[in-house]
Amino acid sequence: MRLKYMREKICIDDNWLFHLGDFEKQAPKYKGPVYISSKSETQKWGPAARFYDDNSDSYADDRVLNCDGWENIHLPHDYMINRTPDKGCNNTRGYVKYENAWYRKHLNITGEDEGKRITLLFDGIATQSDIYVNGHIMKHNYCGYNPIEIDITDVLEYDEAAVNVVAVYTNAEVHNGWWYEGGGICRHVWLQKTEPICAETYGLYVLPEKISETEWNVLFTASVLNETENQKTADLTFRLLDGETVIGQATETVNINSYGKAEGKAKISVKAPRLWDVCDPYMYSADVIISADGIECDKYKTKFGFRTFKFDCDKGFILNGRRVQINGVCCHEGFGITGRAVPDSIQRYQIKLMKEMGANGYRTSHYPHDKATMDALDENGFIVMNETRFFNSDEDSIEQLEMLIKRDRNRPSVFMWSIGNEEPTHKNNVGVRITKRLAAAVKRLDGSRPVTSAIDADPLNCPVALCSELIGINYNLQIWDKIKEKYPDTPIYISECCATGTTRGWYYPDNPELGRFSAFDKDTNQWFLGREKTMAAIA
Repeated sequence: MRLKYMREKICIDDNWLFHLGDFEKQAPKYKGPVYISSKSETQKWGPAARFYDDNSDSYADDRVLNCDGWENIHLPHDYMINRTPDKGCNNTRGYVKYENAWYRKHLNITGEDEGKRITLLFDGIATQSDIYVNGHIMKHNYCGYNPIEIDITDVLEYDEAAVNVVAVYTNAEVHNGWWYEGGGICRHVWLQKTEPICAETYGLYVLPEKISETEWNVLFTASVLNETENQKTADLTFRLLDGETVIGQATETVNINSYGKAEGKAKISVKAPRLWDVCDPYMYSADVIISADGIECDKYKTKFGFRTFKFDCDKGFILNGRRVQINGVCCHEGFGITGRAVPDSIQRYQIKLMKEMGANGYRTSHYPHDKATMDALDENGFIVMNETRFFNSDEDSIEQLEMLIKRDRNRPSVFMWSIGNEEPTHKNNVGVRITKRLAAAVKRLDGSRPVTSAIDADPLNCPVALCSELIGINYNLQIWDKIKEKYPDTPIYISECCATGTTRGWYYPDNPELGRFSAFDKDTNQWFLGREKTMAAIA
C-alpha cells in the first residue's frame, strides 16, 4: 500500500512581502509585553510577529492602517543590485551602501498537513539572516551562500483559516567576502512536506566503486528520520535506474528511535555501465523507497555518475584511465542586471558558454554555488573544485561544510572539496589544526574525494601544504617549479591565477569613467600576471 502524496517539494517563491530598511523596535514600559515575549513565541510585536499587520495597501475603514510600505515581490530577489554606485563606498563590495531588510510570507497550511513533517529549505540568503515562523526564532544563519533547512512542524497551526507566517531579517551590512554580495533571499525557497518517517534532505548517498574491468559496486547509504513518539521499523528498497528502467535493487531494514535517525546501507552490482565523462556526461538515477507498517511512506531520488579519477603527481588528472588537461575558471555567482538573484536559465547559459569557449573546469569561488549551477556543471561535463565559505572549526562553519558535502557528494562533476582560500593561518599551526578538523568532517560524509585548500601565502614554507591531499596554489607563478620540488609526492594544481581585468570588445586604453578595461592581455602587477605568461608557465 502507498500513501497518496508522500513527499511534496513546493516552490514558494511567489507573493513575498518586502521592506527595505530596519524598524525601530520599541522597548516595553510594563511587565505584560516583556513577560509574554519571554516565552517560546518571542516576537510579539514588530515585523517578525505572527499577527503583525503587513498590509500596506488596505482600504479598510474599521481599523488602524499600516503605512510601513511593504511591497509585493517574487523570489529570487537581490535588493542591492539597483542601488546607485558611490565611489565613497567599499570598492570590492561593488561601491554600494549595504542595507538590511525584512521579508514576510503567509503560508497555506491546512488540516490535511497535520501529522506530516514540514520544513522550509532556503537555497541561500545574503548575507546573514534571522528566520522566524509564527514569531518563533528558528535559525540564525551566518553565511549568504549555504542552503538552510529548518523544521517548522511544531510551530505551525493546522487550519486553513489560521495565520502562519515566515519572517526573514536579512543583514547585508555584515560582509562575508571581498566581492559584490547582494542582499536578500537571493535563491529559491521550498516548502517540503513528508510523512513523519522519511529520508533526510540530501540523505541518500550513492557511491560507485569499480572492482574490475567491467564490474562496479554501487554503495548506498540512506539517512532515515522517525519524527514520531514511538520507535519504528522501516523497510528500505534501494533502486538503481537508467532513465526509467530499474537495473538493480536491494533491500534493508532499520530500527529508528523515537525522534531519531538511523542509517540503512545496501550494495548493488552493475556490469559495464556508461561512464560520466567531460565529453559524455551521462548520469544514472538512484532512489530509496521507505515503508513502515507495510505502507510506502516516502521516496527520495538523486542522480549520480560512474567514473574513475586520480590526481597523479607526474601525469596530472586522470579521468576514466586517460589524462585530461583541466582548463578551469574561478567563478563568482552573479549576473549584471539581477545581481545575486540569478535566474536558473542564466546559470545554465553561463555554464554552456564556458563550455563553448573551451573550459572544462570550474571552481566555486569562494563559497557553495546555487543548485542550478551545480546541475549545469554535472550536465555539461565539468571538473569542479567545490569550496566552502569559512575556514574555521566553529560549530556553524562545520555545519555549513557538512550541508555542502551532503548536497553535492553524489555529483559526478565534483572531484575535490576545498576548505579554504588564501587564509593567513595557512602559514601556522592554527591553520594546520583547522585543516585537520575540517578534513575529518568531510571524510565522515564522503571519503571518495581529496580535501584541498588554495594557498597563496609562502607556499614553499606553508605547514598546511604538508597535511593536504592536494596542494592548490594561487598565483606565485615564479616559484611553481620550486614548489613541485619540495612536495614531490603530493599532487599540485593551480587553483587561481591571472586576475587580469579586461572588458570584452574594448580595444582601447582603460577608461575608469566608463568602467572599462582594455581587452588586451596585460600584467596587473608582479603578482597578477597576464594570461599568456601564465599559460607559458603551465606549459
